[in-house]
Amino acid sequence: MSSDGVWDMKNGDLRDVPAMNEASGRMWDRWSSEPARWFYRFDTFYRPLGPERNLLASYRMWHQAEKGRKSTAVSAPTSWREAAERWQWAERAEAWDVGMRLERLKEEDEARRRNRERRIALLNSGVGGVGGVTLYYV
Repeated sequence: MSSDGVWDMKNGDLRDVPAMNEASGRMWDRWSSEPARWFYRFDTFYRPLGPERNLLASYRMWHQAEKGRKSTAVSAPTSWREAAERWQWAERAEAWDVGMRLERLKEEDEARRRNRERRIALLNSGVGGVGGVTLYYV
């Protein structure tokens, strides 16, 4: 096995795990050797559930969408558990959560900066009643 694998706690050895999407550098995108059907299930039914997501809930959503009826399963099927572990769904979904939070924070910072610039421009135009004082954005 390759030395860039992941330590397998059950078997006490390295197991091959494909690297994240090399093209985008984002862990939550489809990995090069990841089967399309498992990525679809991850991206459509698991990741969107948010920080409280779990495999059974995503399986039930998939079952409802694909079969047109509710699932009575009390746990996700073995194939789902194995795929989620192999393709690191929990870690990838958490990376998504962090990435979206950081993106939201950047957008909020940018909105605050734009608002601050508008207020300064308004004050500098004389409408704000500051008089001969010129304010600068820092």
